[in-house]
Amino acid sequence: MSTGIVTTTRATHATPASSYAHAADRNWESDADIKAKALDDGSKCKDIALQLIEYPHGNGIEVVFAGGRRELMHKNQTDPEYPDKTGERLDGRDLIQEWVDKHPNSQYVWNQTGFDQIDVKKVDHVIGLFESSNMKYEIERADDKAGEPSIAEMTEKAIKILQKNPKGYFLLVEDSWELDWYFQVYNPTDFLLGSSDETLVTVTADHSHVFTIGGYPKRGNPVLGIQENLGDELAVDLQNKTYTTLGYGDGPGGLNGSRPDLRNVKTDAKDYLQQATVHLKWESHGSEDVGKKWIVCYPGVTLVRHWCDTGVTLV
Repeated sequence: MSTGIVTTTRATHATPASSYAHAADRNWESDADIKAKALDDGSKCKDIALQLIEYPHGNGIEVVFAGGRRELMHKNQTDPEYPDKTGERLDGRDLIQEWVDKHPNSQYVWNQTGFDQIDVKKVDHVIGLFESSNMKYEIERADDKAGEPSIAEMTEKAIKILQKNPKGYFLLVEDSWELDWYFQVYNPTDFLLGSSDETLVTVTADHSHVFTIGGYPKRGNPVLGIQENLGDELAVDLQNKTYTTLGYGDGPGGLNGSRPDLRNVKTDAKDYLQQATVHLKWESHGSEDVGKKWIVCYPGVTLVRHWCDTGVTLV
C-alpha cells in the first residue's frame, strides 16, 4: 500500500514520528537534539528526521506534508522563507535533497505556490515542508507571506496522489498545533476523501488536555467571552470577579498572584490566554479517555488524528 503523512506540526513531531521511527526520546528530532542530551543510552539511536529519510520499508513514504524544515537542513543552510533562520543539523547533511535523490519522480515544495503546482497525476513521491518549525494556526495562515496550504488542502492532495496505487493506501492526518482555544474554535476540519465504500476512516485524539467548560452560561453566550447567566447578569465568583466559560487546569494563563477581574478584558482576542490555576510555560496533557469514531466510506485507509483541547474529536 502507499503511505502518507499530513500534519500541521513538524514532520518529526510525536504523532507523525510514531508512524515511521523508534526513539528513546520524542525530542530527538535532529542529530543536534541527541548531541545536546549527551546521553550514553541514546548515542546510537538515529535521530527522527534521519529515520524519516532512510525509512527502509517498501519504496518509502510517498507523501509528507508538514512543517519542520529545520530538522532536515544542516546548520549552514539558510531557510528559504526566513533569511535569519538556518537548519539545525550538525552532520552537514541536507536530508531534503537526499529524500528527493532517493525517490525517482519525486518533488519537494515549501510554499503555497509550489504546493498548488504539484501535478498529482505525474508525481510519485512528494515532500512538502511549509515552515521552519510548526505550521501556522489556521486563523494566521493568511498572514504567511510565503503561503501554506490548509490541512484540508493537504489531505485532499495527499489522497489524490496515494489513491493511484491499486493496492490502496494508508494516510495519517494530524491536526496537532491547536493548543489555544481561540485557534481550536476557528480551525475548519472538512476533508474531501472520496466517493466509494472501501475505506476505514478512524478519527481519534492522542490525549486530552486539562481543559474545562464550567459554570452555567446562558444559551448563546459567546464561547470565548465572559460568562453571563440567565437574565443577562454577569457571572461572578466569591470575590465578585467575572470569569470565562473556558478555562484550564494549568498553562501560561495560570495564576501569578490573585486572579484578575475580566470585565474590561477582551477575552476573544487572538493573544488572550485563558485563565488557569497552575502557572506553567505550557499547558499539559489530561488523563481521561478520548473518543474514537470509525467511518467506513472511502477507498484506501485514512487515519485522521485530531488533537483537541477537550479530548473530544469533532467530525
